[in-house]
Amino acid sequence: MNKENYLEIHLWRLAGFNCFIVALCPTLHIRIAGIGLQYFLQLLLVFLAANVLVFHLQGSTIISLPISSLITWAMWRGIKYATRIQHSYNSAYFLLAALTVNTIIAILITIPFCISVFQDEIELANELHSLDDGMFLLRNFIRPLRGLVLAGEGTGQSTIIRFCCGSVFSLVYFCCFAPYLLTYQILKSTYTSVFNLYEQNFK
Repeated sequence: MNKENYLEIHLWRLAGFNCFIVALCPTLHIRIAGIGLQYFLQLLLVFLAANVLVFHLQGSTIISLPISSLITWAMWRGIKYATRIQHSYNSAYFLLAALTVNTIIAILITIPFCISVFQDEIELANELHSLDDGMFLLRNFIRPLRGLVLAGEGTGQSTIIRFCCGSVFSLVYFCCFAPYLLTYQILKSTYTSVFNLYEQNFK
């Protein structure tokens, strides 16, 4: 493998594919690298969302960066485990499970971004709808969520805010679920045939 292909090789590994087998399927090089890139973007979104959320709760970069890194590492381990399962049991049932899990993940990633973007509208909504914020958890976590749901009602911008949040969720969800769908298609193609042929003749 050429030195100039090292980035592509790392993306293949991140996508969970056998690099030696992928190298024998030139038509799949870019597609599998694209899957790896989507996983990388997913990890980046997790890191940014976790950093925004922890910083909002604690107000300290010193605390938010290590916790965000730990959450991103846990997500990376989860991706590796999920791709390993998919390569062993590639079926519509796995896609259904991935659909459900990634919907939850996309929601968890979207919420911190929306809270950060619409912070002023959230504060206004909380002022218009009085809420006891004596408890730390209520003040720093439940209060922003409630404010996000009610944001824009006092100014008539609720439709715009919900549209923006829905758009962010759609983009995040696509980035989370698309790699599994693409992997499902590739495992039904030439890759599996080459992999099985290699195992039968060289192992």
